[in-house]
Amino acid sequence: KTYDINQKAVEESKAFGCVPSAELEDVVAERPDVIFTSLPTTAHGKLIAKHLLETGKLKPGSIWVDVTSGVPTEAREIAEMVEAAGVSYLDAGVAGGPNGANTGTLSMMVGGKEDALSTVTPLLKLLSAPGKVTYLGPSGAGHAVKSVVCYIMLARGTHLLQTNTHLQACCLVFGRFLLVFAMYVRNHCSLIQAYRRLC
Repeated sequence: KTYDINQKAVEESKAFGCVPSAELEDVVAERPDVIFTSLPTTAHGKLIAKHLLETGKLKPGSIWVDVTSGVPTEAREIAEMVEAAGVSYLDAGVAGGPNGANTGTLSMMVGGKEDALSTVTPLLKLLSAPGKVTYLGPSGAGHAVKSVVCYIMLARGTHLLQTNTHLQACCLVFGRFLLVFAMYVRNHCSLIQAYRRLC
């Protein structure tokens, strides 16, 4: 079953075999073994955890996989909250965007209990590229690494733009510089891809 405040997303989920639910409670009414969430923030996750705990909707022994781009400390708080009800929480930061999600080629960075990850790995493999589900450590580790990856990507993009501006000021062609630099660092593929995104 699936629930989203965006009704278009709920309707689109039908194509993947999901059964739309009008309310969040409908999704957990049958107390599923595995719950997936993708939320605006982990603060929303805390609110959902509190509500589900108060209403007794979480099944002991179940696993909650949260692919939200979240805050590590809040992930640990959620894990502690639901662990009291016998539920394992995995913070699973993802990379690959909507296209990766639609094509099942995401990269997943997972924090939480390793035995819980082993249980849901067959499901995660449906969403991710081969070999791209990585266990990183205790609760919060997945969101932490996802945050660092985002910082690095942002910094890389900023530096490439600054480099392009500097080279233009010197009447040099950025593409030619990039090809030379790519050969120098032996990372031709990723740099050329970055260049194409800038273009």
